[in-house]
Amino acid sequence: MKELSSFGQLLGATIKIYKEKWWEFVELALLALVGAFPLVIVYVVYYLVNYSNYLGQYQGANTLLAILYFAATLLAAYFALSAIIGSCLVANDDKKMSAWQIILSTRHYFWHFLLVWLMLEALLISCGLPLVLVFKLASGNWSTLLFGSGTAFGFWLGAATVVFAMPLIWAMINYGLSFFALMEGGLQNVSALRRSRELVKGNFWSLLLRFASFAACVLALYLLTTLHLWWPSTNTVYAVWSMLMKIVLIFSNFVFLPCLIIFGRLLYKELVAMKPRTILSSAGSPLLVKIAVALGLIFWSFAWSNTINVMSSKSLMLGKMAQRDAQRLQDIRSMQAALASYYQEQGAYPEWLVMGQPLEAGGKVYLESLPSNVKVADGDCPVDYEYGYYQVASGQDYVLTYCLGVGLGDADQILLTAGEHKVGQDDLIFN
Repeated sequence: MKELSSFGQLLGATIKIYKEKWWEFVELALLALVGAFPLVIVYVVYYLVNYSNYLGQYQGANTLLAILYFAATLLAAYFALSAIIGSCLVANDDKKMSAWQIILSTRHYFWHFLLVWLMLEALLISCGLPLVLVFKLASGNWSTLLFGSGTAFGFWLGAATVVFAMPLIWAMINYGLSFFALMEGGLQNVSALRRSRELVKGNFWSLLLRFASFAACVLALYLLTTLHLWWPSTNTVYAVWSMLMKIVLIFSNFVFLPCLIIFGRLLYKELVAMKPRTILSSAGSPLLVKIAVALGLIFWSFAWSNTINVMSSKSLMLGKMAQRDAQRLQDIRSMQAALASYYQEQGAYPEWLVMGQPLEAGGKVYLESLPSNVKVADGDCPVDYEYGYYQVASGQDYVLTYCLGVGLGDADQILLTAGEHKVGQDDLIFN
């Protein structure tokens, strides 16, 4: 039985093909970046809305941004997937293709590719859940009980990571060739997954060794870019090398994925030569795969709905915070008005105020009940925060303190920032 080429032979062939077609891969990567641009814009707008100091002006904005975020993500995914399909076509085609030709060619495979990708993604998610559970436990209250402390913690966490990562690795190796089966073998949907599994059978460890070697090379190159971290931070060489390595990391993304696709395609071709006949049962996919895909799809759907719910609930929360801030400002204005009348008739401001009690002197009531702050934690305002008051300048002035959760402003000017504020008799509270 013919054996697979060695890792060195496969890597050499991969580099040769990439050198011949590198510009086509770069064009596809740029296509993916163009598709991601609207998502970047939505994210920037979301950041400005949620971390500016005048959020109260944007009640309900996050609901719209959640919808736009979802739409922009779908657009980015479409371009990214088209770029991956195009890269597979470029790796498989001996003749050069223009970017437009590649884009037109991807349309034939897109929906089939998308369905296989969703099934494979769901399978990987479900197989990766045990690993997620391990890291969740390692960061929770059970970490010391389960993994010990010190050296023992690192050892047992590492061992658990290796053990629970195996289902994920198993799924990646067994079904990672599905895309090539779809595009080159003419198979669709579950049949592509089964064909990948069929080709891998009997060659799992050989494939694992070769893909692990490829990953090790990528990791080694990445570690080279971190050498500057060992140098003194004040060293000029550190700064120069750091900048160069950041540039290298950016451009490396244009290389690693295409090379991985080429590497996988070469292995697929060799496996097909070893198993030229496709033996596909009509019974459908194995029950375990069906369960894994179903669980993965449920998890994927839950993750997306949770993202939208979080963004939408953020809008509701900000709206309520803005309403509470408006009430706080109204409270301060009412106290300022009452204090102004008090000063005009009494000749000095009161020595102290008790929130919830009336403001009165000489039998006259200036404010029936001094307002109390809403006891809700907003932003930097603690839940037990109360309005403060103290007399200054021998009763000729005063200081009122209050706290805002989101602040006040508009698109052009920040009027009041979030956090604590102080006002006196001459300070104006904006309407």
